[in-house]
Amino acid sequence: MGRAVTTSGRFHVLHVVVQAGPANSQWNEHCLPAADRHVITVCSLLPSTVAPDPRIRRYDGTGSRLGALRVLRSALRGGEYDVVHVHAPSSAALLLVAAALGRRRVDDVVLTLHNSWPNFRRRNRLLAALAMAVIPTTVACSSSAAASVPRWVRRLARRPMQVVTNGVDVERVARAGEQHHLCPSDGAGRRIVSVGRMIPIKDQATLLTAFASASRPHDRLVVLGDGPLRAELEQLADRLGVADRVELPGLLPRDDVYRLLARADAYVSTSRGEGLPLSVLEALAARLPAVLSDIPPHREVAAATAAARLVPVGDPRAFADALSRLLALPSEQRAALGRSARKAVTDAFSVNSMTDGYARIYAALRRGDRQQIGAAA
Repeated sequence: MGRAVTTSGRFHVLHVVVQAGPANSQWNEHCLPAADRHVITVCSLLPSTVAPDPRIRRYDGTGSRLGALRVLRSALRGGEYDVVHVHAPSSAALLLVAAALGRRRVDDVVLTLHNSWPNFRRRNRLLAALAMAVIPTTVACSSSAAASVPRWVRRLARRPMQVVTNGVDVERVARAGEQHHLCPSDGAGRRIVSVGRMIPIKDQATLLTAFASASRPHDRLVVLGDGPLRAELEQLADRLGVADRVELPGLLPRDDVYRLLARADAYVSTSRGEGLPLSVLEALAARLPAVLSDIPPHREVAAATAAARLVPVGDPRAFADALSRLLALPSEQRAALGRSARKAVTDAFSVNSMTDGYARIYAALRRGDRQQIGAAA
């Protein structure tokens, strides 16, 4: 299939994602915000769980590996693209298989690594290394994620890795939450929020233990997300005596998450590993001060705003102390931190900046100007 002919600055992009869903960052940050700027097609290897968007053409898999390969081959044959943008090591490996079967070149492919290297499973590290050796352009979602890639993998890569920092749609966060925004509370009923899959690396056990120590009788902790550790976390909340003050609502549509953040007083992430966490950036965009584990991606965020405080990884007492100090601040001071938080995201982590960064990479690929891709990013 030949290259598309598009006007300057407007690209036809095929995004290959594992699953287009309400919590999927590629759907929410790479596709929806760019749908009026570029011609967007999405290949969801698993069946999508979001409503169709009339601006976006979509191909959905059936739920099987063979179905994923078939839908990807259909998507590749179904249009002329300036760029094929793949967002996971396993998806990249499948794309290489589909390209080989269809005798299709991969010089128009971009692979984004959405996590730090140690956080990928061993299989996905091997698949990522293979993909980087074949695909011409690899992008990391943060400087710390790029720095985590081992030297031997960098030597395998066709081209030097680029960095386009993750960004969030600050205007969407503001629109969804503005009508619900309340001034941070000074008394009872403080609400603390955390968002993340319930898996070991997110370490919500430390979060629950810290909340049990730092909270007052009417405070509430809302942990959004789902995963295999949900039952264990429910049991831990019961043992800690806070089960009646801990809410686990599961997965929510993105705008509902933003509305919940707008009603909260603080955000906490106890995660032991990230790429550059969009959930943290969304909380800051919602004007929430945050207590974060001291890991490299969180340091990138904290360097931009005093509203993000770092705490040693896996230390419930340190998290409890930091959260207590934050919530003890006068409401005016917490509100000022919230304004600083939103400004930092607007200035350094906006989806507009991220989209601009990828557009420069897309333009270099369309020109075939490989040596300029580094400068473009």
